[in-house]
Amino acid sequence: NYRDPDPFVLVKTDAEGCVTENCENIAIGIAGAGKEEDGRFSIYPNPASDQIYFEFKNAPASAATFEILDLTGRRMETLRFKGGEQRNYPANKLPNGIYFIRLSVDNQFVETRKIVINH
Repeated sequence: NYRDPDPFVLVKTDAEGCVTENCENIAIGIAGAGKEEDGRFSIYPNPASDQIYFEFKNAPASAATFEILDLTGRRMETLRFKGGEQRNYPANKLPNGIYFIRLSVDNQFVETRKIVINH
């Protein structure tokens, strides 16, 4: 995963937008850049401009469903996989924006990830 050597700094503010004197600085990196991967599946690149690549690595008997959802939860596309399969999806079918990829394996919800489309 991507690691930014110079993290951003978040500063705690009150409801009026004023910085409090005793606030803590929290260093963060940029999450979601590059290849999103764990033991079950990978989605890359993120952000995507041309193609989104999906790879499902579970046991061959498992059936997986990737759903692409917009920010309102509307299903934009459904892709079905079997273990070991890799597919691509043309990112240009989606307008620029943030989307969620929801994974279900054998009809059981597993995980949701965020992906950015930027043509």
